[in-house]
Amino acid sequence: MPYRARGIIAADPAAATERLFVAGDLGAATRADLADQARRCARDTEGRPTPSEKLHLTLAFLGPVPVHAIPAVADAVGRACRGYGPITTHQLGTAGIPGTERSRIVAAVLADPDGRLAGLAADVAQRMRPLLPGFRSAEPFWPHITLVRLRRPARVGSAVTDTEQMFAFDRVTLYASRSATGGTSQYVPLAHIALTARDRPH
Repeated sequence: MPYRARGIIAADPAAATERLFVAGDLGAATRADLADQARRCARDTEGRPTPSEKLHLTLAFLGPVPVHAIPAVADAVGRACRGYGPITTHQLGTAGIPGTERSRIVAAVLADPDGRLAGLAADVAQRMRPLLPGFRSAEPFWPHITLVRLRRPARVGSAVTDTEQMFAFDRVTLYASRSATGGTSQYVPLAHIALTARDRPH
């Protein structure tokens, strides 16, 4: 029987497409810690901190997806997650986008020593390609959480965190990014997939 993602809510009935992304969700304590980092970093850089409720690990940005295709996309994300249990990691530090002289963001960079985050991102991308012909995955995968968006591109140095507090991603969510008042965006969850397997996939 095909995997069915749970919790799909209605897409925007007025839209022909929705801008979608797939993300690993954070627990409340981790969000609070990263939100505090984001506020401090924003003061130092005069950037815009990511609100606590928007902090996430992007596994795949799907872009505009036809509304009628969303149930199939959600099911495909669920199948990609099958076999994965919670993925434990910690923050290595902060940095700008790798390989760029000037970055538009400051990010919390995450450890991925066993490659499970990269593996999950790759499995999601593999499931998306047959459904979304225009989809292109970001390679190599960079495990990060955007803390601050800068007003203009700038040099962003790397810094090492002074903590190795561990946390786990135990749920993946398919989100729609919708325009909101004031030019901001609202992240609306369309489907949640729990990472519940005891063993990682082979």
